[in-house]
Amino acid sequence: MSQKERRAAAELFGESFQQDPLYLQLIPQAELRAKILPELFDCYLTMYRSCFELYADSQDLNGVIAIIDGTQPHCHWASLFQSAAGGLRTLWMLVKMDPSLATLRNFIRGRAFLSSSWEGETKELENPQEIVRIDLLAVRAEKRGSGIAGQLMRQVLAYADDHNCYATLETHNRKNVDLYRRFGFHTIRVLDGNSTLRQYCMVR
Repeated sequence: MSQKERRAAAELFGESFQQDPLYLQLIPQAELRAKILPELFDCYLTMYRSCFELYADSQDLNGVIAIIDGTQPHCHWASLFQSAAGGLRTLWMLVKMDPSLATLRNFIRGRAFLSSSWEGETKELENPQEIVRIDLLAVRAEKRGSGIAGQLMRQVLAYADDHNCYATLETHNRKNVDLYRRFGFHTIRVLDGNSTLRQYCMVR
């Protein structure tokens, strides 16, 4: 995707994750969350642009899926540089948008729920480097229920099958677990943050 398309994808992710349990906890104020999330996803997609592959249903970007393809080699030093630069940009953005530092503290406290480190810790994955991770998936509100999410998921899972590797994902929304089960995923770990936040780690 071009830089313009990547920004449009970040806007879509920001819109789609407004009511996600993770971001409701990290950024409780609705107005602040609406401002921060598009910038946060833009930082994230920029930070790991050498690792991410973004696919859309069409040029209109009604649905977008972001994957990290562990079957492909990536430039290690470029990834390190981009990660460091993106991390600094993210910290600066959080401080700039919430000078009280409350949001920054929430992100620091919730960093375990912003990580896929569980992939390297589970015995079920024989080689955590050779997986296809479905990192983000979003569909425009007015297009939901039209099969776009299933179309994107099936293409990614067919790619994983062709390369004989696992597909992984995480969700903090319990309602999504049953949806992903229909695509063959099963939960191998649940991270508990408190009574309202859980991270479901799933593998196919």
